[in-house]
Amino acid sequence: MTFATGTQSVSFPSTGYEGFDVEVLRAKSSEATTINLSATLVVGDKEQELPASITVPSSVSFAAGEFKTNIHVTVGDITPGQNYKVKISLPEEMVTIDQTSDKVITVYRDYTFSSLGTGTFKSAAMAEEGEDFATWEVEVQKADQISWYKAMNLYEKGYNIVFKVNEANEVTVESQPAWKHASYGEVFVSGKGALEDGLLL
Repeated sequence: MTFATGTQSVSFPSTGYEGFDVEVLRAKSSEATTINLSATLVVGDKEQELPASITVPSSVSFAAGEFKTNIHVTVGDITPGQNYKVKISLPEEMVTIDQTSDKVITVYRDYTFSSLGTGTFKSAAMAEEGEDFATWEVEVQKADQISWYKAMNLYEKGYNIVFKVNEANEVTVESQPAWKHASYGEVFVSGKGALEDGLLL
């Protein structure tokens, strides 16, 4: 009995999520069986009880002839922007030395964003020949819990760009896809700047 991998990462949007699956494997599959599971929340170097918003099944069942199956972890109203490290364990007596008895899943929920209205975006990279900048209007949203801003569909529909602003008004754009090139695939943008008088520079 083993987990397919020892770690897993799950990222949810701010809304519209419900949970995720974890795969469990076994070598001997001739008989049906049910195995107990335990689950804790890892905080630093300590383990504690899971919050009520995360539910892990207390057991996993295999049908006769079945060598792999999934358990479903239900995730409710977890705090946006926070990593939850969920540790799921199989009984030690069911796992051999070369198998994975514990799995730690990092669960993340995106911040919720509210619209600030329309802003003006200037881009030297998109300027036509003879122009210093290309300029266009774009919807801007701000995270409710932190000073992060999101330019909606900035270069291409479906690609929103997040600008992270710290307490010193320093702006970071972490590497993220901005548009899709017909030949090269997704094009990524990144960079640093500052927030001055309401302007991201």
